[in-house]
Amino acid sequence: MKERRNHVRSDRALEIRYSAAKKTSQTGCTMSKDISKSGIRLVCSNDLKDNDVLDLDVDLKHGRPSFSTAARVVWTKKIERPALFNYEAGLEFTQALSDDTVKSFI
Repeated sequence: MKERRNHVRSDRALEIRYSAAKKTSQTGCTMSKDISKSGIRLVCSNDLKDNDVLDLDVDLKHGRPSFSTAARVVWTKKIERPALFNYEAGLEFTQALSDDTVKSFI
């Protein structure tokens, strides 16, 4: 199968704090499943909607500085098995991350 992504994904479990840019009630703390220069996949308890824009704070751990960015929800999928989180979501950063930021998690 041909790879459709433009950027290589790194399987990293990073702590993510998020809030919906226009909905003050939609906030949370979760973990990423993978991340790339252009997007991130995460698990969450909230049912995010396609095209919602989220403000993200990403903790890179191990003494590396965290970074903040915005991302648009591209897809969501309900997790069918019993799990701590009910949904998985794919987000696209509204602006691609800098090469220095990418080097900190690849």
